[in-house]
Amino acid sequence: MFGAMWVHVTLSMLGAVGFAVAFVAGVMYLMQDRLLKSKQFNVLSFKLPPLDFLDMLNQRSMLLGFPFLTLGILTGAMSAQLTLGSYVNWNPEQIWALVTWVFYFVVLMGRVTVGWRAKKAAYLTIVGFAGVLLTFLGVVLKGNGAPIS
Repeated sequence: MFGAMWVHVTLSMLGAVGFAVAFVAGVMYLMQDRLLKSKQFNVLSFKLPPLDFLDMLNQRSMLLGFPFLTLGILTGAMSAQLTLGSYVNWNPEQIWALVTWVFYFVVLMGRVTVGWRAKKAAYLTIVGFAGVLLTFLGVVLKGNGAPIS
Protein backbone atom coordinates (compact mmCIF):
# COMPACT_ATOMS: atom_id res chain seq x y z
CA MET A 1 0.00 0.00 0.00
CA PHE A 2 2.77 2.43 0.93
CA GLY A 3 4.41 1.99 -2.49
CA ALA A 4 1.19 2.85 -4.35
CA MET A 5 0.69 5.94 -2.21
CA TRP A 6 4.30 7.02 -2.75
CA VAL A 7 3.86 6.71 -6.53
CA HIS A 8 0.58 8.66 -6.31
CA VAL A 9 2.14 11.48 -4.30
CA THR A 10 5.22 11.67 -6.54
CA LEU A 11 3.17 11.81 -9.75
CA SER A 12 0.80 14.38 -8.28
CA MET A 13 3.69 16.57 -7.16
CA LEU A 14 5.32 16.38 -10.60
CA GLY A 15 2.02 17.48 -12.14
CA ALA A 16 1.81 20.34 -9.66
CA VAL A 17 5.34 21.44 -10.56
CA GLY A 18 4.38 21.60 -14.24
CA PHE A 19 1.32 23.66 -13.41
CA ALA A 20 3.33 25.90 -11.06
CA VAL A 21 5.78 26.69 -13.87
CA ALA A 22 2.81 27.40 -16.17
CA PHE A 23 1.33 29.66 -13.47
CA VAL A 24 4.58 31.63 -13.11
CA ALA A 25 4.90 31.91 -16.90
CA GLY A 26 1.31 33.18 -17.04
CA VAL A 27 1.92 35.80 -14.36
CA MET A 28 5.14 36.90 -16.05
CA TYR A 29 3.33 37.07 -19.40
CA LEU A 30 0.66 39.38 -17.98
CA MET A 31 3.28 41.57 -16.29
CA GLN A 32 5.38 41.88 -19.45
CA ASP A 33 2.29 42.49 -21.59
CA ARG A 34 1.15 45.27 -19.28
CA LEU A 35 4.60 46.89 -19.20
CA LEU A 36 4.89 46.80 -22.99
CA LYS A 37 1.40 48.18 -23.60
CA SER A 38 1.90 51.01 -21.13
CA LYS A 39 5.38 51.67 -22.57
CA GLN A 40 6.85 51.50 -19.08
CA PHE A 41 10.34 50.30 -19.77
CA ASN A 42 12.12 49.70 -16.50
CA VAL A 43 14.50 47.13 -15.06
CA LEU A 44 11.71 44.55 -14.75
CA SER A 45 10.61 44.87 -18.36
CA PHE A 46 14.14 44.15 -19.55
CA LYS A 47 14.58 41.16 -17.22
CA LEU A 48 11.36 39.39 -18.21
CA PRO A 49 11.53 37.00 -21.19
CA PRO A 50 9.75 37.85 -24.45
CA LEU A 51 6.00 37.27 -24.65
CA ASP A 52 6.22 34.47 -27.21
CA PHE A 53 8.70 32.57 -25.02
CA LEU A 54 6.42 32.94 -21.96
CA ASP A 55 3.41 31.72 -23.95
CA MET A 56 5.40 28.72 -25.20
CA LEU A 57 6.64 27.97 -21.66
CA ASN A 58 3.08 28.20 -20.39
CA GLN A 59 1.83 25.67 -22.94
CA ARG A 60 4.72 23.23 -22.58
CA SER A 61 4.51 23.31 -18.80
CA MET A 62 0.82 22.47 -18.92
CA LEU A 63 1.54 19.71 -21.43
CA LEU A 64 4.14 18.34 -19.02
CA GLY A 65 2.00 18.65 -15.89
CA PHE A 66 -1.21 17.21 -17.33
CA PRO A 67 -0.06 13.60 -17.87
CA PHE A 68 1.48 13.55 -14.40
CA LEU A 69 -1.78 14.84 -12.89
CA THR A 70 -3.69 12.19 -14.85
CA LEU A 71 -1.41 9.41 -13.60
CA GLY A 72 -1.53 10.88 -10.09
CA ILE A 73 -5.33 10.74 -10.10
CA LEU A 74 -5.33 7.17 -11.41
CA THR A 75 -2.79 5.93 -8.85
CA GLY A 76 -4.68 7.82 -6.14
CA ALA A 77 -7.86 5.99 -7.14
CA MET A 78 -6.00 2.67 -6.96
CA SER A 79 -4.64 3.59 -3.52
CA ALA A 80 -8.15 4.52 -2.37
CA GLN A 81 -9.44 1.15 -3.60
CA LEU A 82 -6.73 -0.67 -1.65
CA THR A 83 -7.19 1.27 1.58
CA LEU A 84 -10.84 2.34 1.57
CA GLY A 85 -12.50 -0.22 -0.70
CA SER A 86 -13.65 2.29 -3.31
CA TYR A 87 -11.92 4.07 -6.19
CA VAL A 88 -13.83 7.30 -5.60
CA ASN A 89 -14.91 8.56 -2.19
CA TRP A 90 -15.90 12.11 -3.21
CA ASN A 91 -13.74 13.73 -0.57
CA PRO A 92 -12.62 17.34 -1.16
CA GLU A 93 -9.19 16.54 -2.60
CA GLN A 94 -10.66 14.01 -5.05
CA ILE A 95 -13.31 16.48 -6.15
CA TRP A 96 -10.80 19.33 -6.58
CA ALA A 97 -8.36 17.02 -8.38
CA LEU A 98 -11.09 16.06 -10.87
CA VAL A 99 -12.23 19.68 -11.28
CA THR A 100 -8.61 20.72 -11.87
CA TRP A 101 -8.09 17.88 -14.36
CA VAL A 102 -11.23 18.83 -16.33
CA PHE A 103 -10.26 22.52 -16.28
CA TYR A 104 -6.73 21.90 -17.60
CA PHE A 105 -8.11 19.46 -20.18
CA VAL A 106 -10.45 22.19 -21.47
CA VAL A 107 -7.62 24.76 -21.50
CA LEU A 108 -5.29 22.42 -23.38
CA MET A 109 -8.01 21.52 -25.88
CA GLY A 110 -8.78 25.23 -26.27
CA ARG A 111 -5.15 25.92 -27.05
CA VAL A 112 -5.02 23.12 -29.62
CA THR A 113 -8.43 23.41 -31.29
CA VAL A 114 -9.64 26.98 -30.77
CA GLY A 115 -6.25 28.65 -30.65
CA TRP A 116 -6.38 30.10 -27.14
CA ARG A 117 -3.06 31.82 -26.76
CA ALA A 118 -1.29 34.57 -24.96
CA LYS A 119 -3.31 36.59 -22.49
CA LYS A 120 -6.35 34.29 -22.40
CA ALA A 121 -4.15 31.24 -21.78
CA ALA A 122 -2.23 33.12 -19.08
CA TYR A 123 -5.43 34.04 -17.22
CA LEU A 124 -6.81 30.51 -17.51
CA THR A 125 -3.56 29.01 -16.24
CA ILE A 126 -3.66 31.27 -13.20
CA VAL A 127 -7.25 30.23 -12.46
CA GLY A 128 -6.35 26.56 -12.97
CA PHE A 129 -3.51 26.76 -10.50
CA ALA A 130 -6.05 27.75 -7.84
CA GLY A 131 -7.52 24.26 -8.31
CA VAL A 132 -4.09 22.72 -7.77
CA LEU A 133 -3.68 24.72 -4.56
CA LEU A 134 -7.17 23.80 -3.32
CA THR A 135 -6.46 20.12 -3.96
CA PHE A 136 -3.25 20.20 -1.94
CA LEU A 137 -4.88 22.34 0.74
CA GLY A 138 -7.55 19.66 1.12
CA VAL A 139 -4.89 16.99 1.60
CA VAL A 140 -2.91 19.07 4.08
CA LEU A 141 -5.92 20.12 6.15
CA LYS A 142 -7.34 16.62 6.28
CA GLY A 143 -4.07 14.84 6.83
CA ASN A 144 -4.08 11.30 5.50
CA GLY A 145 -6.43 11.35 2.49
CA ALA A 146 -9.27 9.48 4.23
CA PRO A 147 -12.84 10.66 3.69
CA ILE A 148 -14.13 13.36 6.02
CA SER A 149 -16.64 11.94 8.50
